Amino acid sequence: MSKELAFTDDNDVVKYLDTTTAFNLALTADGVAFDLTNAKSVLVKIANDDGYIMQEAIDLTTVTSPLGGTLSFPINQDIMNTLVPDDYDIEVWVTMKDGTQAIFPSDGTLGFSIEENLMSDTGEVIPTITLNDFQQQFDDLSSQMENAVHNVHKGDQGNPGNGIKSANNQYQLSDSPVTVPTGGWSDTILATTDQLPYLWTKIIFIYDDGTTKEINFVSSRGDTGSQGPIGPVGPQGKQGNGLVVRGKADKEENLPTTGNNQGDGYLVGTDLYIWIDGSWQNMGSITPDLTDYVKVTDMNNALSTKANTVDVNQQLDKKVNIADMRKPASDVAGIEEVNAKQDKIGYTPADDSKVVHDNHDGTISVNGANIIPANEDVIGRLDGTHTDMSDIPMGWWYINGWADVSGLSNWGLPSDIYYVHCFKTDYAAPANIQIAYGVGLNNTYVRTMSDTNWTTWKLLADDSKVAHLSGA
Repeated sequence: MSKELAFTDDNDVVKYLDTTTAFNLALTADGVAFDLTNAKSVLVKIANDDGYIMQEAIDLTTVTSPLGGTLSFPINQDIMNTLVPDDYDIEVWVTMKDGTQAIFPSDGTLGFSIEENLMSDTGEVIPTITLNDFQQQFDDLSSQMENAVHNVHKGDQGNPGNGIKSANNQYQLSDSPVTVPTGGWSDTILATTDQLPYLWTKIIFIYDDGTTKEINFVSSRGDTGSQGPIGPVGPQGKQGNGLVVRGKADKEENLPTTGNNQGDGYLVGTDLYIWIDGSWQNMGSITPDLTDYVKVTDMNNALSTKANTVDVNQQLDKKVNIADMRKPASDVAGIEEVNAKQDKIGYTPADDSKVVHDNHDGTISVNGANIIPANEDVIGRLDGTHTDMSDIPMGWWYINGWADVSGLSNWGLPSDIYYVHCFKTDYAAPANIQIAYGVGLNNTYVRTMSDTNWTTWKLLADDSKVAHLSGA
């Protein structure tokens, strides 16, 4: 079967860079239109005298008459960018859906031309050539260049270049990433702050001819990254060597240099040396700090105020001798003998109901009543705990006797510091007595209460300050 390819309108020429032209092609087989209904793809392949150049796929949706075997091959921008003014040959390759392939034409190719336009610069257009032709032209050009170089005469020496002699960096902080700061520059890198987060760097280039040039650029502090994950637990370390003090040396030079183990220790004076990784390391003095301890002198001075051994022995001589307490049981009177001797001397045992008993709980028992004894070592303070002097408890009290300070009503004594004792009875008609001693005034006052009425304070006379009748 003979397959033919032809232009339907005999138009086989297009101007260079004209992308509005299309070649209309007709495909026939034995003179009959080729049916493109079952075509899967159609490719137009292009070559010139030097060989194959490119291919272009035909959009099957643009084939308006598949039974007529005609199609349009547009010369678009991509094709014009690849091809230059020249003569070209084309073939059409049709792949059917059943996998068979037909190539048009069966004999030879169909030619078309791209002609130059008035704006073509043919001197700078490189026509498409084969690799062999390119290699040959390159070899010829290399030979020509080599011959030209050998025949070139050495020219005059050029002027010295103006190279960079040195470069200095300077730094300055700023609150702006745009405006170059105008303050003082530092020769060392500065750490940015929250107020000045931008670090400006100025590089000063000094050239060989003495001229300079400056460039500036800016960097900023990045945000603090998030905390990374906790790493895995490392393997357990090997057991360390304990410290063993082996001995003493009078100076460091005399410490032993052989036979030492890791952790061995020696004393040089009060300094402790430890053998670590093959050498002696001075760990410092191990003399304790005794500044907070009692010195021997202080202890002796304190003991000098106490009874000495002679005094103690003299007192012990007056006591029962230990040897006397070690009599045999036969020399000690029994309880029956003691009672018999008491009967002979008319001894009457105490009546248990009439003696004071210690209850061992802070109270005592008298005639069956529990009593809390007065604690003369602790004196309560009236001001701050009571508000009325006429209603204070029995016992000893201490008071800051300024009425405006103590806040006690019914006070009535001059301002002073007082010790007060209150006596009370529990009769049907109470009779209370208050005695107040003024420390600063050295005066003693007393007042009494009958029923609910208190008398005024009476100042007790100081016998050393009153007149006495002679001979009385």
